[in-house]
Amino acid sequence: MPKLDVVPIAEAKIRTPGRSRAEVLREYIEFIEQLGDDQAGRIQPSPGETQRTTMRRLGDAGRLSDKNLVIKKDGEAIYFWVKPPPKRGRPRKIFQES
Repeated sequence: MPKLDVVPIAEAKIRTPGRSRAEVLREYIEFIEQLGDDQAGRIQPSPGETQRTTMRRLGDAGRLSDKNLVIKKDGEAIYFWVKPPPKRGRPRKIFQES
């Protein structure tokens, strides 16, 4: 029969490898929040992680933080920046005197 022990949840979290999706997304959101208006971020996938996974997580984090991201890849590196919001409204009329 297996042996069953009750342990505190903090100990279980420390001893088990891997991070939850929420923790990873929180980390990506922090990266995005650090960017200024004229800055871009560069990220490289961790070992065992694909570029596609990293790009998907960046997109998910951008949507969760209400930021419209531009995500591009260059070889192994992935670049991302916040896309500025479009200008709204109609341009002003310019009256010409005749």
